[in-house]
Amino acid sequence: MAMGREVFERIKVGVFGGAFDPVHNEHVRLMETVIERLGLEKLVLLPSGNAPHKRTGTPFDKRVAMLEIATAHIPEVVIDTAEERVETPTYSSEMLPRLREKYGDFVHVIGGDSIVAMPTWHLPQEVMRYPTVVVARGAVDETLEKAVRYAEVTYKADVLVLPVCLEDVSSTAIRLAYRVGKTPDGHDLAEGQKAWDEGGYYPMRNGVCYGVHNYIRSYGLYDEYHAIVNEVPRHISQERWAHSREVALMAVRLNGQLHLPEDKVITAALLHDCMKGATHVYPAVPANARQPGVLHAFNGAEEARYRYGVEDEEILAAIRYHTTGRAGMSDLEKLIYLADYCEATRTFEGAAEVREVALANFEEGFVLAVKKTHDHVHEKGGEICPYGDECYRYYCKE
Repeated sequence: MAMGREVFERIKVGVFGGAFDPVHNEHVRLMETVIERLGLEKLVLLPSGNAPHKRTGTPFDKRVAMLEIATAHIPEVVIDTAEERVETPTYSSEMLPRLREKYGDFVHVIGGDSIVAMPTWHLPQEVMRYPTVVVARGAVDETLEKAVRYAEVTYKADVLVLPVCLEDVSSTAIRLAYRVGKTPDGHDLAEGQKAWDEGGYYPMRNGVCYGVHNYIRSYGLYDEYHAIVNEVPRHISQERWAHSREVALMAVRLNGQLHLPEDKVITAALLHDCMKGATHVYPAVPANARQPGVLHAFNGAEEARYRYGVEDEEILAAIRYHTTGRAGMSDLEKLIYLADYCEATRTFEGAAEVREVALANFEEGFVLAVKKTHDHVHEKGGEICPYGDECYRYYCKE
């Protein structure tokens, strides 16, 4: 480093930007740790307005309000709303000089993932002109060390790596938990809310503070799927609904490799078993798909269309073929098929193996799930659905 550790000890202002959608407990712990370790007198939080790399559907003022609630106990925090009314994409390379004029010298606080991705940022050499504190969650690994060395050599940057013991929590996971009717730490949302409303203490470890939770609920944030979340549990068992929510969580996680529209992913996942155990059969279900274990998938696609108003044929197909598969499946169909097979609570033989493979390589995980499903059905000697055999021949045989 060209200027050394003394630079970071001399500067008393930090800048920390992000979407904060929503701000969570680990954000707050990070803020507190950075302030303490660096002896900061001021930590400027810069909620993003129209960040080109991270779109958010939550209004700017709502995200700021949650930040104010979560950081009310930290006197060093200042929330800067400079990006509130900026309609064009905002880049750190443009915002940091403005903050320099406003607050004087500062250290720029970023996450370890940001320094790794820095070469992809807009004008990274301009971003790295400012002393940079890289917050590393846990141990510093080889990837991070390499990224820091690259920044120091390529951008002549001054970088201080600050290892911090933080839980692996993300705003994405928290939003998804609310969307499927759960608290961020995995409890049923209705049960947690009831405990809070009755004055009991219901700790939300690794989630958001009570004030932020209350704000989210009061303004109906992350509640886009309330019609599904409120209706489906009335028609299937509690265990089946718990499974459906886990499929949604896994599907979104796996979708990090596919980048499909998240609304399609969540809708298909939450509805994939909506007719499990039902006695009514829609006339449109073909005769060769009416055997036990298969019927509910084809029946569910019709239920999704007529009860829940789903018109998107991709979503309907993902529901229809999530059990059997078929030849020439779309990525969304594959995703729901695979997430259904390996969601986190699945414990049958093969589930853990498929899960591990899928999280590393989606296509390999999918093919393995198809193979294991085919082998299992044949070992049981059950009735073979033609769609399943077709799927196996298409993906697992040359």
